[in-house]
Parts: sequence; structure tokens; C-alpha cells
Amino acid sequence: MIFWLIAAAMTAGIVLVILYPVLFPAGTAARTRAEHDVEVYRAQLSELETDVERGTLSSEEAETARAEIARRLLKADAAASAGALKGTAGARWPLAVAAVMALGVPILSVAAYGMFGAPGLQDYPLSARAVPGGGPSINPEVDQLLAAAEARLAENPDDGQGWNVIAPIYLRMGRTDDAVDAFQKAISLLGTNAAREGGLGEALVQQAGGEVTEEARQAFERSLKDNPDYLPSRFFLALDLSQEGRNEEAATAWQSLIEASPENAPWMNIARAGLADSRQKAGLSPLPESDLAASSAADVTSTSRPSQAPSVPGPTAEQMAAASGMNAGDRRAMIEGMVSQLASKLAQNPDDAEGWMRLIRSYSVLGEPKKASDALARALGAMGDNENARSEIAALARSLGVEPTQEGQTP
Repeated sequence: MIFWLIAAAMTAGIVLVILYPVLFPAGTAARTRAEHDVEVYRAQLSELETDVERGTLSSEEAETARAEIARRLLKADAAASAGALKGTAGARWPLAVAAVMALGVPILSVAAYGMFGAPGLQDYPLSARAVPGGGPSINPEVDQLLAAAEARLAENPDDGQGWNVIAPIYLRMGRTDDAVDAFQKAISLLGTNAAREGGLGEALVQQAGGEVTEEARQAFERSLKDNPDYLPSRFFLALDLSQEGRNEEAATAWQSLIEASPENAPWMNIARAGLADSRQKAGLSPLPESDLAASSAADVTSTSRPSQAPSVPGPTAEQMAAASGMNAGDRRAMIEGMVSQLASKLAQNPDDAEGWMRLIRSYSVLGEPKKASDALARALGAMGDNENARSEIAALARSLGVEPTQEGQTP
């Protein structure tokens, strides 16, 4: 008897839980809160871009804040959409369904248990029933939020702020085609500004495998027209000058960027290396050793136009973006890997004088004098009777304080 009383009480409780959303429609308040959060985060993004344009917030700080606000916006947007669907479904339930549930659930439950149940059966521990092994894997939250945002944009393609939020996410994920499309739509719907044009330009550079194309250059120029102090765009325009072989102009652009950037700017090592490389190619006096980049990415500028046909390419825009987000240890490991690749290519193509000079410089700024000396020795040996190339390599080595090991010197 006690069992049936407990079962009846539990059944009544379950029925009340099931009927509650039918008799007292809910979801509107939660949905309203989620929609309010969406508007708040959209406003925060607008304020963030205004702060960047005014120069009150650095681009690095803005990128971090933009990523966090975007994550919250996507989550709130997904919650608002889910609340809308839930509220709509609840509002359509007729009272007849409620009545059937109120009467049918207890009756069917009692009848089914009377036929198949066994109240006197001893308990079977849960641990004995557990199925070994884990359940299905769950997609990361960011993938779910991104999918929700994409679905919402598919329904409302004129949501400029939505495209503005999702474009940098695509760029960081390496989905360059989607990033280009999203930035273009955001600019079309919201208008131009430094961050959006700069983001479009960077996406176009990544799409072109590291080359600053004409379309990308125009985007960076529009970015600087809106805000002349937007440093990421100045970085890529300096890179463009180096790629075109306009070395004196490139050296000026790199120097200007370095002077305008905070010391901890993610592009600082690459900019210093680009400056040293441009000055050397332009025939300008070398910088003091203390001003050289603490990075071996000096060949960043060799990702050139086809007319220049460099034998050893520099890092791509994707590699530069990856390096800018690393800590010092990880960045050094990545740079050492790039230097190792350069050394391997020179072993296959030892006649590349400029490649040897980049390798010597790279080892020098990495603080590896023994490897720099060995590279100098191999370079001098590889040049053979090419006195001009030997002189250029020797001059660079002297400016870096590098002496060749004995076996590499010519007799």
C-alpha cells in the first residue's frame, strides 16, 4: 500500500512538472534577457571600435576584448534563438493536450506497471548496470556557437554586426575565404572603418599565401585613411614595400612602425628584422647590433612578387599571425624551425648568396655564434670564385662580428 501511495505522489508531481509550461507559459522573460544581452554586447563592440579609432585602446588589447565580447555575443544570441523556439512551441499546446496528459499519464503508468512491474523485486545497484566506456564525444562550445551564429546569419543576412563579429573568428580559424566574405559584407552593411578594412586586408593576404596583393593594399590604405595610426595596417603596407623591392621606402616604413609601436607589440621582432633586411638590400649602413631584431625572421620580406623570384621564401601571413600570438618560448621554437628549413634548402641550393646571408644573420640574432660561424664558412666555400658574393657575405659577417670556422675559409 505504501508503494502505491508513493507512486501516486510521484506521478502527481511529474504531471504538475509536465503541465506547468502548458498552464503557465514561460520562456518570454528568459528570452527577453538573452535579447537584451545581445544588444548590450553589440553596443560594447561598437564602443570598442570607437576606442580603437580614437587611439585610447591598443590594437592588441582591442583584439583580446573583441574576442571575449564576440564569444559572449554568440552565446547570448544562441540562447535568444533557443528561447524563441521554446516559447513558440509552448504557446501552441492546446488545453486538450494538457487534459490528456493529466489523465493519460497516471492511468497508462499504473496499467503498464501492473502488467510488467514487480514492486517486491530487490534493488539492482546502478554500478552493476553501468555500461563501460564513455559516451559520444561532444563538439567544443565554440563550434556550437559558431554554427548557431551562421544559422542566424543565413536567416538574416543583413545583420551587419553579426558579420562583423564572425569575420575575425573566421580569420583566426584559418577560414580565409569565409573571412574575406564576412569582412566584405560587414563593410557593405556597416560602412568602412580601420579595423574592418584592416581585417579584410589581412584576410586577403592570407588568401594569397602571404603576398600583399593589390586588393589587400587598397584595403590597408582605406584603413589608414580612416585611422592613420592603425598599426596592423601600417605593418602590412611596410611588408608590401619590401615585397616589391622598394627597399629604401620599406626601411623608412619599418622604422616608422617600430617608433610608433609599443615595445611588446606582437609584430615588433618581425618589423626590426624587416628593417635590418631592407637597409642591407638598399645599401644603407647597418644598424648597431643592439638595434637588430631578436628574431631570425629577417627573410620575412622575401615573400616577393614573382618578378623577384626569391629562391628561399619567407614565412606566410598565417605563420606570422601564429607567431604573434605565441609566448617568447613558443615563438623562438617556431623561428628555429624556420631557420632549420632555410638551412635545409641551402644545402640543396648552395649557390644562393642572399640565402646564406639570411642564415648567418638569423643565427647571429638567435645568439648562436658557433652556428653563425659554421654557416659563414659553408657560404664562403659554396661561393667558390664568385668574389662579389664572397665580399658581400664577408661584409655582413663583419658587421655582425662573425668569423668563419677554419675549414670554410678558402686557401
